[in-house]
Amino acid sequence: MTATVRKLAVKGLEGAIDFDTSNRAPSIPPGRYEAIYEHHETKFIYQCPKVFVWFRIVSPGPAFDTMVYRAYRVRALTSRQGRNGGFKASRGSDVYHDLGRILDIRLRPDRVSAASLRGVVVSVSVRNVVKDHKQRPLLAWDQYSVIDKLLFAETETKHLAISS
Repeated sequence: MTATVRKLAVKGLEGAIDFDTSNRAPSIPPGRYEAIYEHHETKFIYQCPKVFVWFRIVSPGPAFDTMVYRAYRVRALTSRQGRNGGFKASRGSDVYHDLGRILDIRLRPDRVSAASLRGVVVSVSVRNVVKDHKQRPLLAWDQYSVIDKLLFAETETKHLAISS
């Protein structure tokens, strides 16, 4: 991804204000895509533990090879924040239900990692984020795409019967 800097000229100021947009999430048309798991990241956002599960779009078309994520609230982080960090999800959480459904977990769901998605093609629903966390409209170039829902596994998954 190439770094782009937008310049906004403000009347009355000598220079321009530079906005760094290099760390910007991509924007793709909303819809259903096939994607594969790449990695997950754990972070505290507004003092709330979250896990971001990153997928790469593998459907042919203009969105091919684009990275998008699904954000989940979790109960706690069990290791340092960062790539492939540990987390603890509560029994009724979205990440618990999504992993259980996609991976067809039969026993001991407490021993499953998001990395178990590796190699599984998942059908995902993508939407565009058009408002910020304060419900203010985002400018057109600030809008980005996220995974709204993990729909189902496109490829055969092994039944995970993990024992203690």
